[in-house]
Amino acid sequence: MENKLASKALNLALIGTLSLGGFVGSTAILATSGSTAQAASLVTSQGKPVVTSPVVASQKVVTGVAQPNTTLNVWVNGQKVKSVITNAQGNWSITLDNALKVGDYLQAETIIGSQVINSDLLRATTAINDVKPKVTSPTAQFEQVVTGTAKPGATANVWVNGVLAKTTTADTQGNWFVILNAPLKTGDYLQVESFYGPALAKSDLLKIKVGTNTMVRPVILSGAVANSSVVSGFAASGTRIDVWVSGVLTKSTQAGTDNKWSVTLNKPLVAGQHLQAEGYLNGLNASSDLLIIK
Repeated sequence: MENKLASKALNLALIGTLSLGGFVGSTAILATSGSTAQAASLVTSQGKPVVTSPVVASQKVVTGVAQPNTTLNVWVNGQKVKSVITNAQGNWSITLDNALKVGDYLQAETIIGSQVINSDLLRATTAINDVKPKVTSPTAQFEQVVTGTAKPGATANVWVNGVLAKTTTADTQGNWFVILNAPLKTGDYLQVESFYGPALAKSDLLKIKVGTNTMVRPVILSGAVANSSVVSGFAASGTRIDVWVSGVLTKSTQAGTDNKWSVTLNKPLVAGQHLQAEGYLNGLNASSDLLIIK
């Protein structure tokens, strides 16, 4: 096998001083080429490959994205172990002969002409979290509130284009949400990582698509809790918000310049009722998720 241990000795020495847990989507443990900004990108114009599968002990299948129709090599602990050609969409997948172990180093590289471009250098951690996080909100342009599920109590990190955008904690039902500093744009990449103790898990890598009325879709942030009278949420500034309880229009309001809205119901919510908000703006309308009061 070809050996890269000598050329990567400095990287491995440096990385040994860092904490465990580096993996794709987070700030790179160590980028072997390119600037810090490039290290934070998912797939740059220079063809930087990205590993999208968990880098954890017992993992044998390694997947990722890179420039389409290029040669990609996978290295473990400085040894080239597998090669593959990326498909027309840039996706690739290999199966290791030996499963990763805690502390193993993994890196992918692409060969474009005479140029060799490395992914971030990744270190395998403990086994994957038993609950894979999910994004439940629409993955479309103009969306600024991201909602999802994860293991109850897990820390959820939301990454946009390889940059950590927000961090939150899943509630006792496993639900979480964040409000991004800026709306998502077509072509952005979105991913969520969850941590629970030493265990970690990642959502699918999602590409933001063109949206239509998503910019007026309201989000209910106050939850679906029995005995509560206040319903609040987020929507584009100026959006008219109608709040429906079990199919009955109960209150209307308007999202403020801070994109927030809130109504106080005449009666507290009751377990089993359905709660939904509908938004109207500039001839467009969209509904929030339908929540069941618990």
